[in-house]
Amino acid sequence: MSQGYWKGVSLHTLLQQAGLKQGAKEVVFEGYDYGVRTDLDAVVSFVGKFAIKEGAPS
Repeated sequence: MSQGYWKGVSLHTLLQQAGLKQGAKEVVFEGYDYGVRTDLDAVVSFVGKFAIKEGAPS
C-alpha cells in the first residue's frame, strides 16, 4: 500500500456526481491497476473502502 497526493476533483464532488445513495454506509473504490498473487495463481484488483460518517455529502 502506498500513498499519493490527489490532484483531481474533491471527494465531495466525485460522490455527488456518482449519485451517492441516501443512507449509504460505505464507499468502495477499485483501482485501475492490479497485482498478481503467486500463492493463489490469481490476479487481484486493488480495492479500498471507507465508512460514510454523519455529515457526508448526500
